[in-house]
Amino acid sequence: MPSERFLRLPEEKRELICQIAMDEFVHVPLEKVSINRIIQKAGISRGCFYTYFEDKRELLIWVLKTTRKQWVEKSIECLEDNHGNIWDSAEYLLRMTLEFCQNNNLVQLHQNLMMYPDFTMGSPDDEKKEQELLYGCVDLTDFREKTKPYFKMVMNQVMLLIIFAVATFYRKEQTEDEIVKEFKNQLTMLRYGACEVPEKK
Repeated sequence: MPSERFLRLPEEKRELICQIAMDEFVHVPLEKVSINRIIQKAGISRGCFYTYFEDKRELLIWVLKTTRKQWVEKSIECLEDNHGNIWDSAEYLLRMTLEFCQNNNLVQLHQNLMMYPDFTMGSPDDEKKEQELLYGCVDLTDFREKTKPYFKMVMNQVMLLIIFAVATFYRKEQTEDEIVKEFKNQLTMLRYGACEVPEKK
């Protein structure tokens, strides 16, 4: 975790350091990441950096956790704006993710991190807390089951559709509008099922 001194920095400064660090981690593998490049672009001294973070590995963990936290916060905000309707919110979440991908090459970042399996976007405890937050924001009225495990299963399927859409975006096989249209069709299938429910005899 970053130091208390870092966490007391103005939000704008922390966001700047996060974006500069993300750009560095995207473009070069971890062992070639240059703290000098990061601190020069961020306008901080080397001494300051080491009062904020132990090393670049700790910086990377913070960047990944911060990015994930921001995504969850945006998801909650979107769900609240849509009165808890996960289906109406999903298109916005996809567009938000595609916009993030346009500014940050996530595929390259994950390729750079494949050699370091200890780096994840969050721990199981983090994931559980996020699921609790999202569960509390979703309108479950039309869900077949109202349980947390069922909600988690549905949310995971929505996320898989978003990941598939992002992969299509990086392959440049379709325009963004075409990707969104196909995503909405897949979402409809997830929401209502692919097959008719057979009549009981």
